Amino acid sequence: MDTTSENDAFEAGDGYTRRLREALGSRLSLLSVFVGDRQILLGADGLPEQLQGVREIPLVAGFCKHVKDTGAQLIVDDVRDETGIATHPLVVELGIEAYAGWHVTDESGRPVAVLCAMDDHPRAWSSGELLTLMELAHDCGSIVRGFAARAERGSAV
Repeated sequence: MDTTSENDAFEAGDGYTRRLREALGSRLSLLSVFVGDRQILLGADGLPEQLQGVREIPLVAGFCKHVKDTGAQLIVDDVRDETGIATHPLVVELGIEAYAGWHVTDESGRPVAVLCAMDDHPRAWSSGELLTLMELAHDCGSIVRGFAARAERGSAV
């Protein structure tokens, strides 16, 4: 395993989530790579202290799974309006009330990750914020694709 490139990928992922969180002024941002039935947090910024070391979570019903399953971005101004998602344990635990996520695809167009911002209050995401999200999701694509390919071969995480 090339631990240097894996460490570099996590450092880059954290950088993208930090940039997204700062640009949007959101409480939390994640870069989740889909590997089987789990999500590897290639980047995370704004997690509560008790979750800061977490790099893997199950891929269960919720925002990121929706992006993976549909291959489309998901923008939710008020989570309380979304049946099924509002009561998701992670949403409740983190106090998430708004979500904006953009997919990252592999060369064939299959979603392999999502870059997302979340907030602890309802908010209308502006077109400028969504453009920033889309651009950063595009920019992190090569790092994500390389990491996802290694993870699928079992040589990452």
